[in-house]
Amino acid sequence: MWWHDIKEINAQIFGLNQRLFNLETKIDAVLQKQEDGDDFVHLSDRLGDMDDTINALKGDLPRFEKLINPENTVATYEKHIKKLEEMMLEFKGCVSQARSCVAEKKEQQKDLEELKKTTKIAQDIYEAMRNFIDAGNGIERQKFFKLDAIYNKLCENEEQPKKKRTSRKKSTSLEF
Repeated sequence: MWWHDIKEINAQIFGLNQRLFNLETKIDAVLQKQEDGDDFVHLSDRLGDMDDTINALKGDLPRFEKLINPENTVATYEKHIKKLEEMMLEFKGCVSQARSCVAEKKEQQKDLEELKKTTKIAQDIYEAMRNFIDAGNGIERQKFFKLDAIYNKLCENEEQPKKKRTSRKKSTSLEF
């Protein structure tokens, strides 16, 4: 995150400050020796090395200056903070939607329970009506069975011719 970048930048600044301080002390020492005039040849070689070192540090300074530029870092941190705020708002929106879904599910669960109860009652009514219809059909079959039996009995009686009766003569015997 950005606070790690700040730590790295501070460490690099601290390193640069130390190097600059060491360089300044070396330059002061060189200048002191130059003023004294001791070991001029040796000093000029050392000054050349120091000049090369200073030039190398000058090449590094713009790169570090870009890292340390407070305007850019503040702008970058503001962008990151805005992104974090947007993410937080999106997260809050997701939480809100989840809560509304849970509440809606609870309401639908209540409706589902009522529907289950209504379905159970409807099934009981359907079963009772079916039993009633079956009982009515049974009674009707019995009536038709009785009617058929009566009809068959009547028809059989009509189909069979009646037997003729033979007349008998009465015998009269008078015996006394």
